[in-house]
Amino acid sequence: MKRFIGKPNVLVLSLTLIGSLLFNVFLLKNLQKVDSSKKIFEVIQVMDGDSVMVTGNFQLRLGGVEAPEKDNCYAEESKGFLEDLVLNKEVEIETFTEDAYNRPVGYLYLDGELVNQKLLESGYARYGSRGAGRHKEVLLKVAHEAEAESRGLYGECTSMTPKNKNCAIKGNINRDTKVRDYHLPECRHYNLTIVQEDRGEGWFCSEEEAIKAGYKKSPTC
Repeated sequence: MKRFIGKPNVLVLSLTLIGSLLFNVFLLKNLQKVDSSKKIFEVIQVMDGDSVMVTGNFQLRLGGVEAPEKDNCYAEESKGFLEDLVLNKEVEIETFTEDAYNRPVGYLYLDGELVNQKLLESGYARYGSRGAGRHKEVLLKVAHEAEAESRGLYGECTSMTPKNKNCAIKGNINRDTKVRDYHLPECRHYNLTIVQEDRGEGWFCSEEEAIKAGYKKSPTC
């Protein structure tokens, strides 16, 4: 005698299959993440001072590190330092989060040493609090030491007084809001404003030049 599956049983079977499928997808995704954090990779490309591409086209953003963007002060030096250090070499990767672009963020180890730390202590990058991970305190400490001793970009790209007295207008970018303000010498916060050219800030010779670069006069002026 033929047996027929009733509607309730069909529903249960469908839900079971869907649940199993979702679980397998979840399991596969997490296994891939765990696997990628334990394997040894070869660095095949250095994207910039805080990002690398390794075998398998796996791109890693270095946690706790904020290197200069392309065309900013010290960008080439930062990228070059990282290339000399890890390009075409085997490294160990430890991932622990993702950035705003869904790229894995983590630590890069070369011969057991933390590459993230080397970038910061040499002044080739600033400390970035987002995605700093379990080595946060160490990374913050070496970054403060590099800044105190004006190493790397802290000496080359950070200033409070202009090199050219005729170009004394300070361009400042708010870290959180990304708002760009310029400060004239007579502005209230002028003497407190630090120009960090590695972060895209700069000095301007005229208000017109600052406005053309996307800045507006500070409300404190």
